[in-house]
Amino acid sequence: MKATRIDEISPGLVHWTVRDERTGVRCDSYGLMAREGSVLVDPLSAADGVLGALGNVGAICLTTASHQRAAWRYRRLFDAPVWAPKHATGLDEPADGWFGHGDHLPGGLRALHAPGPTEESYVLLRERSDAAGILFLGDLLVRGDDGPFELPTTDGNGSADPQRALASLRALLDVEVETLCPSHGAPLATGGSEALRRALADEEARAHRRY
Repeated sequence: MKATRIDEISPGLVHWTVRDERTGVRCDSYGLMAREGSVLVDPLSAADGVLGALGNVGAICLTTASHQRAAWRYRRLFDAPVWAPKHATGLDEPADGWFGHGDHLPGGLRALHAPGPTEESYVLLRERSDAAGILFLGDLLVRGDDGPFELPTTDGNGSADPQRALASLRALLDVEVETLCPSHGAPLATGGSEALRRALADEEARAHRRY
């Protein structure tokens, strides 16, 4: 399954999505335009006719090993290096670069360790001086076509450790962001920090009811 369109979320940020034909799960990818070339985050396959919207691709970044998706195809197509989390396992091909917590990546991204979904899960932060930052969430939070963000469900496709995922979410509350980009769910162009706070409050309330 290939995406047939690539849409702009905000200036310098594009997005494409497909739905897994087997599971029905929505999957999402992003392109961040940068001076040294665009950076693809968790890239899904897209039709050849729309790839021009990605510009000159300079790098590919994965938030977790399970999001390699079309990364290797695009590495060959665009001659762009793939960056993956340290200790990521199960990759189909070796990454060109590895990152850990606090490391800086192409496109002005900074990697923040966010365990919970898996041990090697990360979010990627693009900070801006005007506080209109962008946060690529990976698997930490998901959402549908709209509505609130939440932890992945625990039906076999959820967080391996929900309590660690909550701790990872709490650690992000000091980060001022405008845009949230989940790898499963519609992006949120504005109000990112408030959406993170609301997601944490909702998840803590659910946890309290369970226990």
